[in-house]
Amino acid sequence: MQKIYDPAHYRIVFFSSAPIGVPFLEALAHDKRFEVVGVVTQCDKPSGRGMDICENIIKSCSKNTLGISCSDIVTPTKLNPEKSEEGRQFAERIKEKNPDLLVVIAYGKIIPQAILDIPTIAPINVHGSLLPNYRGASPIQSTLLNNDKET
Repeated sequence: MQKIYDPAHYRIVFFSSAPIGVPFLEALAHDKRFEVVGVVTQCDKPSGRGMDICENIIKSCSKNTLGISCSDIVTPTKLNPEKSEEGRQFAERIKEKNPDLLVVIAYGKIIPQAILDIPTIAPINVHGSLLPNYRGASPIQSTLLNNDKET
């Protein structure tokens, strides 16, 4: 008889760097079926006229709205464990979280296969458009600009 994997809650490492990721992160964090054990986002970047360093919206939401510990939020510049020490350390950090799922939405970097292989169940990529109608950086904006009623 095959044993069924059915935990009390699923451990999630969430990857995103864009505003579209915020409602997904909030929904996962508030749903008792899930435990967000880590957040991966891009580094803080200069923004605005003064080019002041601004905190990434996912990082800000994680800390300030959801109360996720700073130690559970990472902003790696290198992800590939086969190509750099930083990538190796990043992969080890994700493995230590023992995630059931990686949830990716608008992260903005290619995630190497070695990272995608870490979760117990699978990585899941949420995309803002129904492909192949629109591709690239602005699928939702293209839909609106073209006055599409459906995608």
